[in-house]
Amino acid sequence: MQLKQRGFSLIEVLVAILIFAVGLLGVASLQTTGLRLSKDSQSVGIAASLAGSMVDRIRANTVSAGSCSKTVTDKDGNTSTLNYVCSAYTEEKGASAVNCASGCTAAQMVQHDVYQWKTDVASRLPAGTGTITMGADGLYEISVSWDESEDAAGATDNQVERAKNRRQTYSIRVYL
Repeated sequence: MQLKQRGFSLIEVLVAILIFAVGLLGVASLQTTGLRLSKDSQSVGIAASLAGSMVDRIRANTVSAGSCSKTVTDKDGNTSTLNYVCSAYTEEKGASAVNCASGCTAAQMVQHDVYQWKTDVASRLPAGTGTITMGADGLYEISVSWDESEDAAGATDNQVERAKNRRQTYSIRVYL
């Protein structure tokens, strides 16, 4: 007696479709992650460009800079004087826009530069902020901070909350 098998090919096709669907989901996940990481690396490049832009602005406006000095002592107890450029470029400058269409003083140019730079940082990066600090030895630190891109599709509430709290910072330290 011969038994006929029915539905066996149908089960094979359904299993093949299931395996294919899982593979497509994996490819879609890789594509999404790749796009997010590409966006994050683009943000780092923008931040580096913005920080370098502020360094160039400070170097270009040497009229506003003064000459500062500091006495330093080396490990052998010898003292020497460190001369450096101290500038008016600080974070608190640039609270409001200055119209420099007809020319500016050096102090107004500082305010204009900082305002314009902070506006650029805020507009080019998600939740972007910029800070400028100068240490006692003339070391400038220019930092740009922004929120990382969120990959919240299909994420749990806890994962979404962690993604919202991720903040990146790019800093550059230079002596001018």
